Amino acid sequence: MLKVFIACPYTQSDKSICHEQFLVATQLASDIIASDAAAFSPVTHGHPIITQRSDSSMSWKNLRKQSLSFHNWADALLVVDLPSTSECAVIQEDIALFREAEKPVRFIDPSHIQNQLNTLLEEFKRSKLSRL
Repeated sequence: MLKVFIACPYTQSDKSICHEQFLVATQLASDIIASDAAAFSPVTHGHPIITQRSDSSMSWKNLRKQSLSFHNWADALLVVDLPSTSECAVIQEDIALFREAEKPVRFIDPSHIQNQLNTLLEEFKRSKLSRL
């Protein structure tokens, strides 16, 4: 089974933008899973956890450690291409780590997910097979 790590910006300073980014990442994860592949999205996983905590004991730093462990698990990185993507240091680190591991990195426009996703997943599958 193909395993995809989803990188999506998450702007904590504006709660409405956070929620929109969460919805985009979660819809993409849902679409990947519906396509018979596995998906991990730190935003989808982390947003509900962060919003459930009323204290400051849980932070994105805690969750970042956990999400880094999924790099080895994943076959490919799919980056949600939003205006803040290029400015996000965490996403730039994800991209560098996947490229260093010689795993494919691709960008997807959230307004064209349905048109792009199947093609990208097929490309990821071919890449995975070529590394076996």
